[in-house]
Amino acid sequence: LQELSKVDGYLAKGYIDEDTQAELKKIEKERHAEMAKVLSPEDLFEWEARNSQTAQNMKYNELEGFDASEDEFRAIYKARLAADEARSTASPDEDKDSRTARHKLESQVQDELKTVLGEERYKEFQLNQNYDYRELMRLAEKGVPKENIQKVYEMKDDVEQAARQIKMDKTLTADQQREKLIEVKRVTEQEVASSLGERGFKQWKRNAWWLRNMVPPEPQK
Repeated sequence: LQELSKVDGYLAKGYIDEDTQAELKKIEKERHAEMAKVLSPEDLFEWEARNSQTAQNMKYNELEGFDASEDEFRAIYKARLAADEARSTASPDEDKDSRTARHKLESQVQDELKTVLGEERYKEFQLNQNYDYRELMRLAEKGVPKENIQKVYEMKDDVEQAARQIKMDKTLTADQQREKLIEVKRVTEQEVASSLGERGFKQWKRNAWWLRNMVPPEPQK
């Protein structure tokens, strides 16, 4: 079991291919069944909350930057198990009543988690489920305030909406649209640099493909 726990850690960091992941999930189910024979439900939950594949993936991936307390982690892990159990009942031929009941259960799980975490921490937890936000949160470890991280994260939707409006403006020529998009890009980069600092901005810019692709290439003359 100790060796399997080490493998779970590697799995959470993405070192194992999909076939091996499927095999490990099968092994984990068998392990759960065997341990349930000798441990109480409470002890089994505590052990798996520390050592299971799901728990390891949460620690090293999904909750990175969230800085969950022990109680928060247990609550999130419990909600994750309940949500996974509800989703496991889904099937292509699922009828409407079953689908409605499953969605209701998933909603109840989230409501219970929101009650345990509180309004602000639940909002932060939800944000942390987004890959782009987690990537930005990695910059917070270098001293960037979390409120600046959230500002940059929320900026993306506003900038993309502004870009769409420019591209849909039929009163502008192609050159005028491009000039306006370049200006939006310049202002955005300036604001991000102010929020994240020089080092954080350079790291952010390397992955900001959406901003780079916003401006069409200059037409050949």
